[in-house]
Amino acid sequence: MFMFSWRMTVLFLTALLALSSVLHGEDAFRYPEGRFGNGELRYVNGVPVLIVRGSHRAMGEQIGKLALKPAARIAGLINSHADASIHEAMRPVADLAARSMYARFPREYREELEAMAAAANVDLSPLILANTIIDLWEMMWCSSVVVSPNRSGTGGPLYGHNVDAPYVKGLAELSVLIVYHPEEGHAFAAPTLPGCLMFFSGMNSKGLALGSQGVGAPKDG
Repeated sequence: MFMFSWRMTVLFLTALLALSSVLHGEDAFRYPEGRFGNGELRYVNGVPVLIVRGSHRAMGEQIGKLALKPAARIAGLINSHADASIHEAMRPVADLAARSMYARFPREYREELEAMAAAANVDLSPLILANTIIDLWEMMWCSSVVVSPNRSGTGGPLYGHNVDAPYVKGLAELSVLIVYHPEEGHAFAAPTLPGCLMFFSGMNSKGLALGSQGVGAPKDG
């Protein structure tokens, strides 16, 4: 059963709809609804919602089977974007730096990502790049807005996050709202892409919201 609070559902459905797009002249991508283990992917008001439960490895397998496998072209899109945005001579250095950063991820998160890749039969390398590329160069310019409960039409807090990132054609339509029920800690939700451990925003069942607010250094120093 979907046990997440209604205010979180409204918030993240809204955030995910803002991320979603349909390519003109092409059929819109649609995730197949289904279950795997303790995970379930279904559509709520036209938005794909993936609920995963258990250990990091188990949640990774559920994401891999239910979302990353049908959206496996994410790996190719990530590689193509990296090829276009990283100079050919620097690509081996970037890949080495990404692997070095990944080796410092907490073990349980590495297990989660590796389980995703294995369950979806997707190469792990572009997923590592997807989870580290933001740290390779300054490329994010984000904004957030918070509406307090007394100002919100829902009666609860609202959190909006503008992800001002370089456009990668074909990625937005693969976004999915993942609701995590880990064995330890609070449940939380995040609009994200399968293959990413976290994206740019998230809120837990206690109402704590976090967002990536990457900014670059001013040109005048």
